[in-house]
Order: sequence, then structure tokens, then C-alpha cells
Amino acid sequence: MIFRFGTHALREVKETGERWMHASMEDFANEWIASWNAHDIDRIAGHYAEDVVFYSPFVWKRLGLADGRIDGKAALRSYFSDALLANPGLRFDLDSLYEGMNSVGIRYMRPGGPVGFEMMVFDELGRVREARCHYFPGIQ
Repeated sequence: MIFRFGTHALREVKETGERWMHASMEDFANEWIASWNAHDIDRIAGHYAEDVVFYSPFVWKRLGLADGRIDGKAALRSYFSDALLANPGLRFDLDSLYEGMNSVGIRYMRPGGPVGFEMMVFDELGRVREARCHYFPGIQ
């Protein structure tokens, strides 16, 4: 299934009949940012597929995993929960958005922190199945 963003995009989850609606990729990006800013782990995790693969330099720096990879929603949820606990003032501001085929790139600013760029690929149900985080060299 190809998602067309910029027009209304309706995704139906076949197993449950649940419907996800984002009028545009900008709506998805704003919801993703808002879920992080609310520090709502259920809302954050809800964007990701059960079999998500997540890559970030922070995974390598904080967990010591050489490939910077986390597999699965449960492990990613735990990683995100720890990040929220360690950063109670964490906040992102949407800077720009890049639309792709079944994917999106979100560039965001973190006040007092690094500029980030996250590329997300969606599965057939509209959940993020792969995410790759990018930061300027020298991040801590």
C-alpha cells in the first residue's frame, strides 16, 4: 500500500478494524512531536510497529550497542521511557518535514540540545517499522 500524504490519508488496521487518520504527513509529525512533549510513553509507543527496528547514535553512546540498534517495540518503549526519566525537561520543536514514499523525515530542534533528523518508514498498517536518527557530529 502506498500512502499519499498531502491529501487525506486513511489507514485501516485489518486485525482490529482500528482506523488511523492523518490529514497529512505534517499532522503525523506534529502528533509525534506532541506525544514526546507530553512525555506520554503510550502515545509515543503507539506510533511504532511491534517489530520496529530503531537506529540511533544515542543507543551506541548510552547502551554500548555497537550497531546502535534496538529491535522490537517493547525494547524501544523501555529505551524511550528511560530517556524521558533522564530528561524531564525534554522538548522538541518541529523544524522541517520531508515526505517520501511510505516514509517521512522529521527535522526537529531540541532547546539546549542537538538538532535531530529522524527518518521513519511505515509498514502497511501505518505504523513506523524502521526509524533512523541523525544528529550533527560531536553530539553528547
